[in-house]
Amino acid sequence: MRSQNNVDEYDQSVIRQIREGKKMSRRALAEKSGITQQTILNVEQNRFPASLSTLAAITDALGISFNKYVELSHRCKTVVLDQNKIKPEPYSGYSVISYEYNDYILLHLQTNEGFQDVSMSQMPYFDVITYVLQGKLDIMVDGESYTVNENQAMSYSGLANRAISSSGPCNIVSILRRKNNTNHHYNPMSELAAVLESYEKMSVSKKPSTVNSDNMDFTILKQLRLMHNMSLEMMSEESGMSTSAISLIENNKRAPSMATLSAIASVLGDTPVNLFQLARKCPTKSYDRSISERALANNGFMVYDTTVDNIMFNFVNKVTINEFGQLTNHPFCMEVQIPVTGSLAMEVDGVLYPVKPGQVLAFDGSRSHKYKMSDDYTGLMIRIPKNKTSSIDNLDSDAQID
Repeated sequence: MRSQNNVDEYDQSVIRQIREGKKMSRRALAEKSGITQQTILNVEQNRFPASLSTLAAITDALGISFNKYVELSHRCKTVVLDQNKIKPEPYSGYSVISYEYNDYILLHLQTNEGFQDVSMSQMPYFDVITYVLQGKLDIMVDGESYTVNENQAMSYSGLANRAISSSGPCNIVSILRRKNNTNHHYNPMSELAAVLESYEKMSVSKKPSTVNSDNMDFTILKQLRLMHNMSLEMMSEESGMSTSAISLIENNKRAPSMATLSAIASVLGDTPVNLFQLARKCPTKSYDRSISERALANNGFMVYDTTVDNIMFNFVNKVTINEFGQLTNHPFCMEVQIPVTGSLAMEVDGVLYPVKPGQVLAFDGSRSHKYKMSDDYTGLMIRIPKNKTSSIDNLDSDAQID
C-alpha cells in the first residue's frame, strides 16, 4: 500500500522503475548520488516527499534530466468526463470530449449522422492517431484516400491536408501528440466548432499538396511568421534573406539549408532543431486489430491489442465480469477508459468511479486500480506514455489480471 504521507501529485516510485531499468542496485545508486540507501528506499516507497536537492542528486546519478523525472512522476488526477455537458451547440447529433495531459490531447467524437468531406485545419504542432470504435471513417490525407474500419487505427501528420467522411453513425477517438516543447496552445474545441459550423459548404481537394519531401512540410514557417505578426518583407530584413527565397521555402518549393533555417529560427526566437521537428511529417500508416488477438487467461474474454507509435489500444469485446479484477500498475503511463456498450466500474485508489457510454475516465497508471464490467461490456482502454521518450512498460504483464 502507498503511504498516507505521499504527495499525491507526484509518484516517486518511478525512481525505482528507472533504476531497475538501468540494472542499477539501490546500493550503487546510493554510492553514485551520495544519498543513503535508506533515504532512497523511503523515497522510492513514497514514505515522504523528497527535497529538490535529493531528487537532483538521484536523477543526476540515474542519468536523466530533472524535467523528465517531473514528467514521468507527475500523476494526472482521476477524472470522469461527460460528453453531454460539453456538447457543442447547436450541432445536433455530435458530442465531443476533449482532454489534455502533458504532451497529448485526446478527442472523442460521436455522431448519429453521417458527414461528407469535412475539411480539417492543419495542426502543425501535432502528430495524430485516430481509432474507430464504431462505424467506418474515410480519411483523405494529402490527396490519398484511406478507410479506417471498426477497431482499426491510423496515424498521420497534423501538417497534412486532410478531410474525413462517414456514411453513418460513428464513434471516433483521436490522440494528438505534440512534436516538441513549443508553448503554442492548440484549442481542439475551437477548431472542431469551426469545422462543424461550415462542413456542409466544404469540399476536399483531390490533388496532393505540393511538398519538397514526403517527410517534411515547411509551410509551418509561414504560419509561425504570421503568428509573430511579421510580413514577408520584415522577415527578409531581419534574416538577411530575399523575399523570393523565403517564399519558395514557405511554399515547399525549396528545401532550406541549415544556415537558412538557423537564420529564420533566430528571427522567430526559436532554434533550428525545433523548426525542423515542427516541419517533420510522420508517415501515414494504417493499423488493424489483427496485429494481436489474445484472451485474458483468468476470464476467458477476447481483447484486441493494437500498439500505434508507442500508444496501446485494447478493445474489449462483449464481456461481463461481476467481481473486481486487480490490474498491475504501470507508472509511466496515463490510462483512459471509454465504454461503448454496457457499464464499467473502476476503483482507483479506493474510490469507485462508475463509467457509462458517453463518458471517459482518465487516471494515472501508477494509481492502484481494479474494475468490473456488466451488461456485455464493450469498450476501449488506451494506455498513453507520460513522456514522448518513454516506453509503455511491461505491455504483456500489465494486461494480465491478477
